[in-house]
Amino acid sequence: MSINRRSFGLLTLLIVFSATLLPFDLAQAESVKAVKAARLYDGTGADPITNAVVVIEGNMIKAVGSADKVAIPEGAEVIDMGDSTLMPGLFDTHGHLRYRYAGGGHHGRVAQATGEHGALGMRMVKNSRTQLLSGVTTMRMTGEVGGLDFDMKHAIESGMVPGPRIIPSGRLISSTGGHGAYEPESQVDGPWDVVKRVRENFSQGAKLIKFSMVDLSPDAAQMTLEEIKAGVQAAKSAGIPTTVHCTGNWGSCIRQSVKAGVDTIEHARPLTPEIIRLLKRNGTSLSLTPLVYIGFRPDASWWEYLDSSVSKPEDWILFMRGKMTSWRVAHPEWENEPRPYADNESGRAKRDYFPAVKQRQQEVFDTYKAGIPIGIGLDTIYGGVTLSMEWMVEAGIPLKEVIHMATGSAAKISKVDDRWGTLEKGKYADLITVKGDPVSDILNLHKIELVIKDGQRVDTLTWN
Repeated sequence: MSINRRSFGLLTLLIVFSATLLPFDLAQAESVKAVKAARLYDGTGADPITNAVVVIEGNMIKAVGSADKVAIPEGAEVIDMGDSTLMPGLFDTHGHLRYRYAGGGHHGRVAQATGEHGALGMRMVKNSRTQLLSGVTTMRMTGEVGGLDFDMKHAIESGMVPGPRIIPSGRLISSTGGHGAYEPESQVDGPWDVVKRVRENFSQGAKLIKFSMVDLSPDAAQMTLEEIKAGVQAAKSAGIPTTVHCTGNWGSCIRQSVKAGVDTIEHARPLTPEIIRLLKRNGTSLSLTPLVYIGFRPDASWWEYLDSSVSKPEDWILFMRGKMTSWRVAHPEWENEPRPYADNESGRAKRDYFPAVKQRQQEVFDTYKAGIPIGIGLDTIYGGVTLSMEWMVEAGIPLKEVIHMATGSAAKISKVDDRWGTLEKGKYADLITVKGDPVSDILNLHKIELVIKDGQRVDTLTWN
């Protein structure tokens, strides 16, 4: 363990310990808020409620509905958002807070994966703040080095740093030379090695187990069926869900993972009619990462802009949108033609490709029509969940269903839908508003205004 890693963890523990010494603020816990807006999507996929009100007591939702049916308690703090749209706090079902991918390919990832943990922790603090202020109130961290996801979870829960609620998975589990092998600690071989890693992650506090592999051939993947089965069984014994990075030309790792009983597939390429039927038959869910499918790569100027020029979520999200739109205009061929995988990972470009954007959107639309549960993840593009949602709308999926994917469906996939994900009485109070009506103008979806997490307003925080 490095000195920087130890310092970061020690500071977190000190903050957690000191937080337990602070008096509990009863007035804050019992405070009542009423949030009003022109319309509300509750995250279930239902039609919007007009002239909407959400009543929050402490950190819990006490009532949701139209203003003519929901009484605002006397003395409540009224937050009237006018002609805005209310929805649940957003979920990111696939995140890695330490990365700031800048087109460095294999070598760039190695530098970030194996960097000093203190430096990685500082990057995570800023990326976490970006997520929260952009409307993400919960995220699954799908594979981290050195227990940094556990450190971030404790730091956020203690109030040390602002950020979304973290569902940690601990270290990635991959085979020797497999996807993620640039992180040496992620590599295991054989069923008992996999079981040991699952148990280690669980003992450290993992709430999710993440495996990782890509297709090797039409019939084989980087991890064996026996390895995945052993890991899934160990996770089930511990009562936590499993997910797998699955990409490639043939779908062999998806078929293998589904056969092993995995709960969720990350990225999920390809989504052929056969694979969609397999997912449906086995009740397997998906965590999709739409921005990865476009094909652009951020460069260092993105992160310089984020750190020095952004003052509100709208600045950052529309900046990213402009960059992505420009890339698509400059590369029209990739809208309708597959492109090779170009990150130099163990010769992967020879056996993997990214499908054309339009092809991928059709696959995702077909998956939605089949009724497969879908969550939306970002991978390493922080604050961009609404951009991913716009991509799904572009694919033909109705906005109310896309909101469900980014909220209620994501919560169900993450096994926390009893507490978060929808705006319903008895759920914890995570909610956001966006300007105007995103149905009439999709750009409104990116104009994040109010952000409330656990009943507390956080959009009043400064960007830096």
